[in-house]
Formats: sequence, structure tokens, C-alpha cells
Amino acid sequence: MNKNIKIKILLLAIATGFIFNFTALSKPKVEATTPKVIAMYFYADWCGACKTLDPKFEAAKAAFKNEAFLMAKMDVTNLPTTHQSGLLASGLGLKPIFDKTGVKTGFVYLIDAESKEIVDTIKRSASEQDISAKIKAALGS
Repeated sequence: MNKNIKIKILLLAIATGFIFNFTALSKPKVEATTPKVIAMYFYADWCGACKTLDPKFEAAKAAFKNEAFLMAKMDVTNLPTTHQSGLLASGLGLKPIFDKTGVKTGFVYLIDAESKEIVDTIKRSASEQDISAKIKAALGS
């Protein structure tokens, strides 16, 4: 490899590392908190109900970004994503709900994080306002 190219690569690596480190230092710190409510969203790329629900749910959940609210998207589009979602459900202590649901899609369970009980269900017919109201009620606020 040409000496000039090696030097340019080295300089680029150093500059990239510096930018990365500088960016990491300038980002605000996020305080970890335990969720009060987990939204278990059963989703697949091929699901028509998901395509209807997704934009409304995304818009509604934005109002709860500073709340103890965790969104866990259970992507069952294919075998690899289903496996990963099963692992996520296990890590959250929600594997029984995941297993019971199977590959049904296009809805969200709102789950009490402590008891692991389903407190409400959001379906594709819900409006953005309905979704917000259900999340707010589940949070107890």
C-alpha cells in the first residue's frame, strides 16, 4: 500500500476517533430508571394492521419520552426477528405473554412492569388520542 494512503487512513482514523470521543463527551447523560409500564408491541413488516397502528402509536408515545414507559417491539416478521423478540421478552420477564400470543400482530399490550399483568390492549382502530389516554391511565397519571 502506498505510504501516502497509509498516512491518510491513519489521519482519518485519528480524526474519526476524536470526533467520536468528542461527540460522546458532549451528549447529555440519560438517567436510568425502572419502567412502570411496558408496551409490548407485536409487529411484523408484512402486517396491514401494523401499518395502520404504527404511525398513531409512534406519535402518541412521543409524549411519554420522559415517563417510566418502555416500548418493546416484538418483531415477528421472520424467524430471526421472532427469535430476537423472544429473547427480549425473556429478558423483560414477559416470555409467557410472548409465547401465548404467538405470531399475532397489529396490537400493543400495556403491561404493569412489576406484576407482569396486561392492563390494557391497544388495537389498530384506536386513535392517537385513545392511545395516549390508555398509556396515561396505565402509568396512573
